[in-house]
Amino acid sequence: MDTTAGSDATGQPFAITPADRADARRRFPPVTATSTFAATGGTSVTTVEIVAEVDYAIPLVATFAAASPIPPSGQQMVAALQTVDTKVYIDFNRDLPLWWFAAAYKTGEIAANTATYVYTSDADVFSLALTPSITVTHDSAGWKMPVYDGTQYAVTIGFGLGTSLVFFAYAVPASPNATVLVNAGGYVLAQSSGTQTIGDPVTNSQTAWSMPLGDTYLLTFDSTGTGTLTTT
Repeated sequence: MDTTAGSDATGQPFAITPADRADARRRFPPVTATSTFAATGGTSVTTVEIVAEVDYAIPLVATFAAASPIPPSGQQMVAALQTVDTKVYIDFNRDLPLWWFAAAYKTGEIAANTATYVYTSDADVFSLALTPSITVTHDSAGWKMPVYDGTQYAVTIGFGLGTSLVFFAYAVPASPNATVLVNAGGYVLAQSSGTQTIGDPVTNSQTAWSMPLGDTYLLTFDSTGTGTLTTT
């Protein structure tokens, strides 16, 4: 069976279908990557090998977690899907790189305006123009929100994952004229509820395995389908 890196039946890592793309646009449209370079955690490399003892077609979803201090209103979201039949190897830097992600939703409209910036460290300095009147900035102190009408716009910031298309993976609601510190924690794989698609929330009731940036991991599923994560 296929054991290529993070691949599905098409042989493409975390391939996005037209249905996935349309479904994610319900809230936060994906952003087309503007750069082929996305060094997750700077020079750090994060990988995981997933091995299933029995072919259970284990459905997983990929999301992201913030580091401490964790924003109380942060929400993990499905950014990619992966089925494990036998053995899968994922190089997250290559297959699902990390981006800063921001969105501004205007009340009554169909979807938010979204933008991304490649992640290299928690101290990245950049600005993202979401609308003509809303530009968010980031530096070592965190995200800085401009003054805007909070009754008319909802601004959300956090992290996205993806290669050609970047999807929201960790979302934090922001307020006008506020500073929000959100540092990168690590990748998370969770067992799918069975109906989850890209853009859906990941809940605390799902079995999940967190992988802080910069390590090599092994996730094994035994004959009962129970998963165990170790650092190698």
